[in-house]
Formats: sequence, structure tokens, C-alpha cells
Amino acid sequence: MAECRIGKRTDAPSWTDEIKAHEHAKRRFVHEGLLKGPTVKMDQGQILKQEREFDPILQRFRDEGKEVRQRAFEEKEMISHLNRALDVQILRESKTMSLVMLRGLVQ
Repeated sequence: MAECRIGKRTDAPSWTDEIKAHEHAKRRFVHEGLLKGPTVKMDQGQILKQEREFDPILQRFRDEGKEVRQRAFEEKEMISHLNRALDVQILRESKTMSLVMLRGLVQ
């Protein structure tokens, strides 16, 4: 007779042992968020200090070193995205065969 199982497979020898293992796992489960410590509390002074690091009118960091690092990072990310987009475009344009019509697209 074929054996039909729904859900995850376990190595329990019987259905009763499988149910017991499931109940044990559910009872003993502790959410990992409860095991972490409390979140870092920030007072108003620390928040204002972080807000002052960026000039919203000029859209720049006030610290020149941080601004240079951020621009370099953004430029590197932009180049990688553009390269990826170009690769996708080349792949899409290089398909010269129509599977529906069974003939070449470029004639």
C-alpha cells in the first residue's frame, strides 16, 4: 500500500511519535527576538547630531571625507547596475530565432 505523507518528513517510527515530536517542538519554541537584548536607546541629542551630519538643502554631507566616500560608493553601484542592464540588453537582442514562427527574426 502506498504511503501518503503531508508536510515535513520526520524519522519518527510511528504517527504517535511524530505527533509527540511536533507538540514538543511547538511547546519548546522560543522566538529569537525574545533572546536578544533590548534595543539601543537614543536620546534627542544623539538624533539631532546625526541629523546635522547631512545638509538637506544642499543634499550633501557636511563632512567632506564622508561625502567623498558616499559619492565613490554611489558611482561604483551605478556602474555595476548599468553594466548589468547592458548585459541583459545584449542577451535579449542576441536572440535571432523565433520559436513560434521557426524562422530567423533578422532577415
